[in-house]
Amino acid sequence: MVDPKLFDIWTMASRKFVSRQGSDVVFDSKGYKKFLKRLRKEKVKDADLLELNADLFNAEMTGDWAGFYDLASAKIKGSGGLEQVPVHELHMWGVKIEKGCTDQDVRRKAAEWFRVMAPIVVQREARRREEAKKSGGVMAMSMVNYEKEFQRLLETLSK
Repeated sequence: MVDPKLFDIWTMASRKFVSRQGSDVVFDSKGYKKFLKRLRKEKVKDADLLELNADLFNAEMTGDWAGFYDLASAKIKGSGGLEQVPVHELHMWGVKIEKGCTDQDVRRKAAEWFRVMAPIVVQREARRREEAKKSGGVMAMSMVNYEKEFQRLLETLSK
C-alpha cells in the first residue's frame, strides 16, 4: 500500500468534487475526471483503491445509494469476499445506508451483509476471548460492539 500520509493526501484531494450549493448537491464530474487522469499520470500506487473509495464518497454525498451499494459490493468482491472486509468499514457502510438511504431494495440488500456477517463476528469474538484466556492476556477493547451493531443494522435495514 502507498505511504499512509500520501494516501490521505490523495483521498482528501478526491473529495473536493462534491459541494453544496444551497440545498443542492453538485458533483463536478469534469474536474473529477481530470483528477483521475492525474492520479494515473502520476502513477500513484493503489490508484484503483483511491478511485473506488472516492467513488463511494461521491455516491454517498450525491445520494446515489444504488451506486453506493454497487461500489461497496465491488469492493467486497475485490477484497476476496465479505469476510475479508474490515468490520469497521462494513459497519460504516451500513450506518451510512441506514441514515441516508430510503430505497428499500438497497437497504434490504445491505442488510444481507449483516445477516451473513453477524454470526461470523460472534465467532471471531469468541475465538479472541478464548485465545486471550489461554494466554492470560487482556483483550484490546473496541469502541464499537460489532456483535450488537451488526444485529441492530440487520434489523433496521431489513424493515
